[in-house]
Amino acid sequence: MAKKLIEVALPLEAINKESAREKSIRHGHPSTLHLWWARRPLAACRAVLWASLVDDPSEYMPDEQSANRERERLFAILKELVKWENSNNEEVLDKARLEIARSVARNLGVDVPVGKQAIREFLATQAPPLLDPFAGGGSIPLEAQRLGLRAYASDLNPVAVLINKALIEIPPQFADLPPVHSPHPPASSPTGGEGELFPHPPDPSLTGEEGENVEMEYERLEVPEDLRRKMVEVARQFRKAPTPSEAILWRALRKKQFDGIKFRRQQPIGPFVVDFFAPALRLVVEVDGPIHEQQRETDRRRQELLEATGLRIFRLTAEEIENHLPQALEKLHCFIKSLPSPLVEETPGVKASPPSPLVEETPGVKASPPSPLVGEGSGVRATHPSPRVGEGPGVRATKAQLSFWQKEWKGAAGLAEDVRYYGKWMRDEAEKRIGHLYPKYKITQ
Repeated sequence: MAKKLIEVALPLEAINKESAREKSIRHGHPSTLHLWWARRPLAACRAVLWASLVDDPSEYMPDEQSANRERERLFAILKELVKWENSNNEEVLDKARLEIARSVARNLGVDVPVGKQAIREFLATQAPPLLDPFAGGGSIPLEAQRLGLRAYASDLNPVAVLINKALIEIPPQFADLPPVHSPHPPASSPTGGEGELFPHPPDPSLTGEEGENVEMEYERLEVPEDLRRKMVEVARQFRKAPTPSEAILWRALRKKQFDGIKFRRQQPIGPFVVDFFAPALRLVVEVDGPIHEQQRETDRRRQELLEATGLRIFRLTAEEIENHLPQALEKLHCFIKSLPSPLVEETPGVKASPPSPLVEETPGVKASPPSPLVGEGSGVRATHPSPRVGEGPGVRATKAQLSFWQKEWKGAAGLAEDVRYYGKWMRDEAEKRIGHLYPKYKITQ
């Protein structure tokens, strides 16, 4: 077993300084979720986890002098990594993940993966997982997730279990999804929503807890305005004159007939027009006619560009659709079920979450709004690239088993908005139902 950096030396002064500084941080810190009497500083947890996985330079450098220089380089990465401002700085985090990947690959005797997404998938499958059976306030598993590791956490105390669920289990499932009930009305689309991947632009005024600004970013295929308008017109023409196979498949997909999923046909995405598009699943369904046999390389490059924005691509041949439609639809159904996404419901036709527990099944009582897990949405939130999937219905087990910890984390601002919405809804319902049982009070000076 290679000697790790933590066994030799650490920049303790920088780590201790940042750990002490966290006591004065309130906006966005997990301590604002729930006070926990033995919460570990995030900076210290991040530093210890990283230094426990990164090899000490004496293991791979030829002499002590070069090992010292390499150690100073690693210290510089660690000093930046522990700063609160860099908690979600992807440039800093990617450097840290790369060093972990190098050490893991060195110990396994394999090549270091190339590319950010490849590194995340490598860490999610090959790096040692974090097991914390007494997680308490959740600082350790939270920082393990931040570094791209698999994290398993629990506790005997039910309060700690609830904290960990709210901190590290639930939010990643809603990463980058829009709120179902946003307090900010969406801007109108210049084309009325037709033919646009993002009919409503992100609202930069969205705020997090206690007014903290939340950065909303999207990866998209940017094109000049004149090209965008041209692609919208091209899509309209394609809709007017579909191929026989496209017309057959559209009859099976339209109006949510297929598993209750909303599909659009001939959807412009950047410089391309895709055959069918399901916004809620970030799924593109392509129909390959005979001409595609002559342009496989072009299709491959096109698919890579689309996948880089976080879209999933599924391909069917025109022959399958025209001659074996039930089998083709079954392949698509199996593919959707295998997607590693919290957006996919396993029960066909499920369109909304059950009503809130506060809602009784009595006349005149409105059910709670749909869950953020479901809904057609106004567009694709493609902030992070999703794991790439194959072209057939069978996704490899290693891909399907990859969970949310390898995703680039950009926050769950939409979830936060919905938590506020449902919290106010529950409070208002309680006031209507049992408010008369409590005396009214007035705050006096």
